[in-house]
Amino acid sequence: MNRRLPLRVPVLLSCVVVADAAAPRTVAAQRLPPNRHVASAQVTKTGEPLNQVAPDLALGPDHILYVVWAEGREGQFNVRMTTTTDRGATFTAPVPVNSPHEQAVAGWQEGPQIVVDRVGTVYVLWVGAHEQGIRLARSTDGGRTFERSVRVGERIPARQTYPSVAVDSSGAIYVAWLDSRLSTKREPPHEFQVFFSKSTDGGKTFTPDRSVTPNDPVGVCDCCRTAIEVGPGGEIVMLYRDVDARFVRDIAMVRSTDGGATFRKPVPVSASGWQFGGCPADGPSLGIDGSGQIHAAWMDGREGSWNIYYAVSRDGRSFSEAQRVNVDPTLAQVPRRAVWGSGGHPALGLASSGGAWIVWEDKHGGGKVYLAHASAGTVSSPLRVDDAQDPSPRSYPRVVVDEAGIAYVAWMDRRGGASEIYLSVLPPSEI
Repeated sequence: MNRRLPLRVPVLLSCVVVADAAAPRTVAAQRLPPNRHVASAQVTKTGEPLNQVAPDLALGPDHILYVVWAEGREGQFNVRMTTTTDRGATFTAPVPVNSPHEQAVAGWQEGPQIVVDRVGTVYVLWVGAHEQGIRLARSTDGGRTFERSVRVGERIPARQTYPSVAVDSSGAIYVAWLDSRLSTKREPPHEFQVFFSKSTDGGKTFTPDRSVTPNDPVGVCDCCRTAIEVGPGGEIVMLYRDVDARFVRDIAMVRSTDGGATFRKPVPVSASGWQFGGCPADGPSLGIDGSGQIHAAWMDGREGSWNIYYAVSRDGRSFSEAQRVNVDPTLAQVPRRAVWGSGGHPALGLASSGGAWIVWEDKHGGGKVYLAHASAGTVSSPLRVDDAQDPSPRSYPRVVVDEAGIAYVAWMDRRGGASEIYLSVLPPSEI
């Protein structure tokens, strides 16, 4: 039975903390941009002390919003999903996606991902626990039930992680992930490459796995998620965080214009030169609009603190200059390093009117969720999305935007102690 969820009112905060790649530091307080009142609705809540982590969103036909997440404790997670047809006023009872013996790995950036094709078939992807590989489950009844999952990728003695999934207008499914099978090292840390496979029969079978990044001695960043999308002309685009021998960790793109038969050489999304010897655990987000423009959002530390950037490619060969997103343009007189540092885990949703809505977590005072609109040359003032009044962390936001311009934002939230999934619905008049 559906249940109506309580609404809450946001608050304004004015303390700014900036974190750089080495250690956090505090700077003089600055006025944050005014936040409009946004109603946040809790997606699920159980009476058990289970953690709900790593949400993802998808919009299907007939204005159905699908919300998926991992739920569990002590490293044992199951995948759950709910839907809403009234823009978050009510939600269906959560349904299980995986069977009991197909539990998921969840945490950091590893969590379920969801896509819905144009006829309403739902696909959910996750990393299986206990070396079960990457799993894909399908629902043909609008998410009320799911078929038993299938393994994506060959069964080999290698680590396969941080997958991403896309579906095209014909229903073909595309999956990218990080894979250590080509590593020349006997012991960790192994080198990873980006691998790819696709299915044209609804996920029953997949093409042979193939590496789409150079097999060099360093590989790619093994702690940052991949992103994959398919353009209106069938172009396959993947983003990932690269790494070189000097620990420069920039975002790169590979793409295919022949259905995945071949892939072009990787091109940089932004050559920031950011060097970081640890694990940023923060991958890129990707979208392709109706004209074929490629939109990218990511985090890097080029300015000393970790910040969110956005760029666009119109030809698939180069990107526009990176625009910083997590800064209020009305505060231009403040040194850029002193404004909104320590942003992370961006996600973007394409706007029907052009550009992209970008969400991210800001780690000041524990963690907050912000939203801004970016297009070529312009970035709007950030809007506080969560309404929590305590310093508990809020993280890993996701966003989708419908044809009416309504933005749906979901994130992990610990305001009640255990991690739960919250959702905000933002009509155009509010953003």
